[in-house]
Amino acid sequence: MTRTSTPTRILLLKAASQLIAQEGVQSFTLEAVAAHAGVSKGGLLYHFPSKEALITGMIDHYIEQFEQRLATYLPGSDADPKAWMRAYVLASLQPPPDEFDISAGLMAAIAINPDLLVPLRQRYQHWQAALDRFPDEQVILLVRFAIDGWWISSMFNLAPPSEAGRSALKASLLALIEEGM
Repeated sequence: MTRTSTPTRILLLKAASQLIAQEGVQSFTLEAVAAHAGVSKGGLLYHFPSKEALITGMIDHYIEQFEQRLATYLPGSDADPKAWMRAYVLASLQPPPDEFDISAGLMAAIAINPDLLVPLRQRYQHWQAALDRFPDEQVILLVRFAIDGWWISSMFNLAPPSEAGRSALKASLLALIEEGM
């Protein structure tokens, strides 16, 4: 995960994400990120010595933010499977306003070096293992892939559901979890 969460470091991560989200991966250069953030290239290089380090920082920041949201919905660190799955739904379907700008780091990783997604793949394995504790495999699959589908449609603006649709999806998944036990 990130070394520190200094204001400049966070500013650079957000600037990189916004740049990719607004102008595309092809415009993702260290010079462009520094200019977008209003810092010198040297200031950017102090925190992120390469483009790959910046992408890694973006992915780590995304993971940290998701896990912080997840922790707010968990009653304890070793929550029962039903509580963990509810927390997963709530954390996933109530993202911060800049969630999809932040996830631009994922697009950059795919375009520049897919191996940079390894930390996210590892966290997904961890999250999936926690979901797998739930006794109903059909519920696990429906919850996980409904959330992934919503997330991808929102991230890429592929006819994402309205706010009412997101709320209805959340209510349906939470009801499914309650019925699945």
